[in-house]
Amino acid sequence: MKRRALLIDAGRAAPDDIIDGCRVDVEQMKAWLMSKAGGAWDEDEICWLHNQPLAKIEQGKRWADAAEFAFVAFSGHGHINEVDGKRHQAVIVDGCQEIDFAKLKPSTAKSIVICDACRKVHVKAPIRLSIMESVQKYARAAAKRFSREDYKREYLRLLTEGDGRYTMYSCSAGQFSGEDEENGGRFTSSLMSCASIWYTDIAGPREDLRIGQVFARAAPIVSEKSRAQNPRYPQDPEAFSSIRGVSSKYPFVIHLE
Repeated sequence: MKRRALLIDAGRAAPDDIIDGCRVDVEQMKAWLMSKAGGAWDEDEICWLHNQPLAKIEQGKRWADAAEFAFVAFSGHGHINEVDGKRHQAVIVDGCQEIDFAKLKPSTAKSIVICDACRKVHVKAPIRLSIMESVQKYARAAAKRFSREDYKREYLRLLTEGDGRYTMYSCSAGQFSGEDEENGGRFTSSLMSCASIWYTDIAGPREDLRIGQVFARAAPIVSEKSRAQNPRYPQDPEAFSSIRGVSSKYPFVIHLE
């Protein structure tokens, strides 16, 4: 099965409101995907864009659409537009251009989509766990008897158990996303923290954690942290499955050791 990941950092799309944590989101997600636990993606299966013009983003989207399974993650500014009672997630790209986030959702039959946006309020509270350190931690923990090809083969096998699109938003309608310029978005960092903790401290041989399960672990942590750091700005992540009970079954963490 052909898989492709498009990782978009648009943290500098608004020159007067720069979010350098978005770069961290993309770098850490790329490192996660390329690790064994994240599915042993190859570098040529991943397109990562740092503050690129819309044309370049659209090119990356077409590239992702050519796969059978697509993983798309956006990190940057955003808000919701409401017209005639209908709400649409908007994100900001290079030059303060506003686009409908739906345009970034892949047309593939199978996909995972992350929108870590709505960051107008910056919550400057560090997330203690360094994801890059965690990637190194589970890289050291992995036994050599299972190769990257073994992990990739298992990831592709598990992809067949899911279908449709699984979309995650870092906060609910009307809310703002917290971020830290060193650790990235509160949601993305928490998502990967939960994944790495499960891999290093909980997982047994030949176990896996699906994207819906990781979200279920991360969402309450994000909600609790947001209220502890600034009660006026709660952050409650949301997730939607295009096929109930199936779209949430895509793999996010694999543990073969």
